Amino acid sequence: MPDVASAWSETVRVLPVGTRIAGEVVGRQPFGVFLAIDDHPNAMGLARIDRMPRCMELPAVGQRVTGDVVWHADHNHQLGVVLGEWTEHEDLLPRILVGQMADGRVTKIASIGVS
Repeated sequence: MPDVASAWSETVRVLPVGTRIAGEVVGRQPFGVFLAIDDHPNAMGLARIDRMPRCMELPAVGQRVTGDVVWHADHNHQLGVVLGEWTEHEDLLPRILVGQMADGRVTKIASIGVS
């Protein structure tokens, strides 16, 4: 099992926001897919469903993917990733970015945030 927590500061250093990554889907959940990042065995990526265009589906476990690092989650040592195939439909992606303020109504509270 990868030692994600102890390698976290090194992961953030070598995979900053904007870094292009490649990897394999190693887990699939209702909220997104977990990725094993190539050449970084102690890094865990998460492509969240809230960044997926409605016309797409989550990739299957074992599928090879590429994408870009879009955030770092210190509390659970995960890299946020937007998959490359999703960016082809960028006009369909949510326009709210990490750190950005937004007006709206909270419709759901989950362990990973609110929507």
